[in-house]
Amino acid sequence: MKLRSWFLQACLVGAGAFAIMCCVFIFPRVPEHFVYQYHNLPVAVIFTVGLYGAAAAFFAAACYSSHLLSALTHRQAFTIRALQLLSRAKWGVVAMTGSLFLFFPQIVVILIQGEDPGSAIVFTGMVVIAAVVAVFLTILQRLWETALQIKDANDAII
Repeated sequence: MKLRSWFLQACLVGAGAFAIMCCVFIFPRVPEHFVYQYHNLPVAVIFTVGLYGAAAAFFAAACYSSHLLSALTHRQAFTIRALQLLSRAKWGVVAMTGSLFLFFPQIVVILIQGEDPGSAIVFTGMVVIAAVVAVFLTILQRLWETALQIKDANDAII
């Protein structure tokens, strides 16, 4: 179990490192590129705010997920703490989805210009994937709450 947890922790660290590199090296160049390409500064700024907001929410969700993995490694899966960590990770993903919705003004500009509809599909896919993960985490949280209630009821009987 610990080996899998370490692997998942390593994946979280790798994704976090990639996100930091994007925030430092790629995201600052985005508004300049979009203004040059599409001549619409306000929309480019909104898009960039969405990028940084999604990155901040990702870091929060990754941090809570890391703490949740640590709790699972210590065999504290069916505890209130684990349920709270899952809920916080879910809200991090929901915040990330909300930030990614700021992509849509830029998507509209791209589609109106008729250039590169593939990037509009990619941006929309990013929003949809984040929304699906948020829904999955909500379902998982409800299942986890039910399992915790059943465990508590069984512990009370014994």
